[in-house]
Amino acid sequence: MTKARDEFFDSGALTQATMDGLAQAGYPREVVEQYIAGQKALHDQQVAQAHAVTGGPEGYQKMALWATQNLSQAEVDAFDQVMVEGAPATAQMVLAGMWAKYQAAGGVAPGESVDPARPLQARPTTTGAVRPYTSMAELVADQMKPEYNTDPSFQAKVMERIKASPDL
Repeated sequence: MTKARDEFFDSGALTQATMDGLAQAGYPREVVEQYIAGQKALHDQQVAQAHAVTGGPEGYQKMALWATQNLSQAEVDAFDQVMVEGAPATAQMVLAGMWAKYQAAGGVAPGESVDPARPLQARPTTTGAVRPYTSMAELVADQMKPEYNTDPSFQAKVMERIKASPDL
């Protein structure tokens, strides 16, 4: 089933050979087609949620271009890993953090001009009681910990560190 899933996500469809193999493994064509329809719906929902955060596909593309040209490869890889493999709520939080970082940098991709009439938004400073994150990779590492999905107090600590992080 993993091979079929990978094939579907790589090409957007399953070959006849894969469909035949699934049928031989006991998966009726209707079940496979329903599964594919469900996966497409989930994917479309996740894309729509991402575009809601970034103001649409163009905003997402600009943010992604900015990230590849302004962040370390480790940060980009960590972002990509969470977006592909992370729980949807974690992916949304990481996306919101990346969007905020992009906006804090002026919200423009390299080669674009900054609108001088658009005021820069100052970030509130912290009292130093909460240690800020120093990189997106550090944030993602905390979000990948099992307690992030089960412990509300750990989630709250992560949120406090995000608020205290001027570069996220």
